[in-house]
Amino acid sequence: MLATLPGDFNRDGIVDGDDLPVWEATLASNGSADADADGDSDSTDFLVWQRHWGPGALVNAVGTGVAVPEPGATALLVAMVLVLELVRRRQSFSAREDLPLSIASYL
Repeated sequence: MLATLPGDFNRDGIVDGDDLPVWEATLASNGSADADADGDSDSTDFLVWQRHWGPGALVNAVGTGVAVPEPGATALLVAMVLVLELVRRRQSFSAREDLPLSIASYL
């Protein structure tokens, strides 16, 4: 019998550490902790539990997961904007002809 969520062997709606003892108790004896629908409780069912362990399993099972940008991508975007702004400022600064070219012109 398949669990409600893959790896939720105690059927409490969460794939967590409480499911592991259920799997261990039924390992190679019956299909009570059968997450892959092959009729027995074996190491493949453990792998299903391991892959779905944690609070993210419920979100993924319901299908309400939302894509969130990686922190590294956000940092890269910010760095790119800063570099472009620096280049723009440097180009506009060097384009000014009314600025003195050296400190000597102030003396």
